[in-house]
Amino acid sequence: MQRRHSMRNLAARGGVAAVAGAMMTTGLYPLAVHAYRAAAKHDGGTHPLRAALGEWAMSAAVSALRPAGFWPLPGAQTHARAP
Repeated sequence: MQRRHSMRNLAARGGVAAVAGAMMTTGLYPLAVHAYRAAAKHDGGTHPLRAALGEWAMSAAVSALRPAGFWPLPGAQTHARAP
């Protein structure tokens, strides 16, 4: 049988997820990282802003869909079958 997580562990994991979600929503990550790298060295053939915006949009969408992991899957059973 799987052990349950302590409330302290769940609170810590929730805090990390909240900070990560806030950073992704505000664009601090990954836009700040890409802006720094683009300012330091920019290749003429690449588009760092487009890459940063695409990565930010994907991370924001994944963060927004994170609560969907708590929804039951179609056909899911709440109790396992007896052996």
